[in-house]
Amino acid sequence: NQSQFFKVGAALQNLKGTFGDTAVHNFYNVYALAEYRNRTRNQVWDIEATGNLYLTGMNAGDYNAFISLKRKLSKTVGNLQLGFQNVNRTPSFIFNPLTTFPIKNKQSFNKENTTRLFAEYENPKLAFKLSGEYYLVSNYVFMDSFFTARQETGLFNVLHISAEKK
Repeated sequence: NQSQFFKVGAALQNLKGTFGDTAVHNFYNVYALAEYRNRTRNQVWDIEATGNLYLTGMNAGDYNAFISLKRKLSKTVGNLQLGFQNVNRTPSFIFNPLTTFPIKNKQSFNKENTTRLFAEYENPKLAFKLSGEYYLVSNYVFMDSFFTARQETGLFNVLHISAEKK
């Protein structure tokens, strides 16, 4: 059944950066990945789970975990999807002291963490979709002026609700 599978793997990522005119640096990452997918034969249930974990290298400790459950309620009622995602990542490389990006206060920022809970209801018969996403974010790095970066260490949340009609 091609709609049901489990996949695992590992990867080596080699990166080379040229900074300024002469400075060349080599970076690497070793990461593991896994994916599980199960769509039932009658297309009623759809389960998806994926994950990446950076084991060593430039982004050691970064990860991404995602799980989603989708249920076809009926042809007239539509579909319902629920999900969760958590990402822990190193801030963008533009904040790294090695780059020539014009930031005054280059430093090593803490890893950003973002959690997303989401739900979506879709009714194809009536051609509309309702969705909601709830984000929890910590250690968010942002530019507070054109040349100054800051990190918000406190936890903050965002609620995004949308409705679409085709």
